[in-house]
Amino acid sequence: MNTEARRLGLTGTHFSNFDGMPWPGEYSTWSTPANLITLGRYAMSYPAFAAITGQASYSLPAGGGHHGYAWQNTNPLIGAYPGATGIKTGDTQAAGNCLLFEATRNGLTLIGVTLGTPGDDITVTGPVATRVLNWGFSHF
Repeated sequence: MNTEARRLGLTGTHFSNFDGMPWPGEYSTWSTPANLITLGRYAMSYPAFAAITGQASYSLPAGGGHHGYAWQNTNPLIGAYPGATGIKTGDTQAAGNCLLFEATRNGLTLIGVTLGTPGDDITVTGPVATRVLNWGFSHF
């Protein structure tokens, strides 16, 4: 992942493991807001990724040697903010509630990020991201 991050020019990003979560007692996974937006733009250029992150939920029935699974998208914008298309929530003790988000209206796509939003759960990022998107769509 770090090799790919460097290839993308994400010099302010470092991964310590595949899921981006810090190991107990360490903060060795980090990034900058600008790097996260670049990464989000790159990831959303893949149609399969964009389709997955835009779904409110997904269910996989049991079969083929596996249990049934159901996933719920924790992005508070999906299904609530017109034009929201993804991208990723995050929550660590060091970073707080975070949201890397994208929305499209009238042919204009905006990507933004909120970091360290105070509150008890990821839903607190929705109103902050909504204000950012509303400002962006009204000014561009």
